[in-house]
Amino acid sequence: FASNFWMALLEGRKEWTFWPKEQLPLLYPNYRSSLDPTFDIPCPHVDKQPNDTTAFPALQYTTPYSVILEAGEVLFVPFGCPHTVVNLTDTIAISANYVDSTNFVQVKEELRIHALQHDPAKHLLDVFSGGSFPTEMDMAALHTPLSELKESQKGKEKE
Repeated sequence: FASNFWMALLEGRKEWTFWPKEQLPLLYPNYRSSLDPTFDIPCPHVDKQPNDTTAFPALQYTTPYSVILEAGEVLFVPFGCPHTVVNLTDTIAISANYVDSTNFVQVKEELRIHALQHDPAKHLLDVFSGGSFPTEMDMAALHTPLSELKESQKGKEKE
C-alpha cells in the first residue's frame, strides 16, 4: 500500500532488479490481488533465458538495473519502485515496510480504496486520519542531545 521498504540481509545473496517508476506500464503489471502490482515477466536467473521480448514486446523499451545484495548489506526501496527479487542462495533477512512524509498521502489514498472491502485497512486509515498521527518529522529532534530525548520519552511513558 505505497509503503517504503528496507531490508537487511543477514545471510545469503539476493538479486534485485529495478525499473524507473515511469516504466511500470511496460512491465505488464498484474493487480489481481492488490494495488501493489506483481509482474508475470520472466526472470533470467529463474528461467535461465533473457527476457522474452516476443511474448512481452514492451520489455525492449525498459531500462532495468540490477544489484546483488550480499550478507551484511542493507537495501532501501522507495514506494512505487517496480522491482523483482530472486534469491540466489538460501537467505535470512530482516525487513520492514514503513510510512513517512514521502509516502503518507499515497498510503492514505490506497488505504481508502482497500477500506471499501477490508476492515483492517479501514482501521489503519482511521489511525492515519486521526489528529494524533504525526505527518511531519520533528526536525528539532535532530539537534536535541540523546539524553534529552530519552528523558522526554520517559515523561510520555508516565502519562
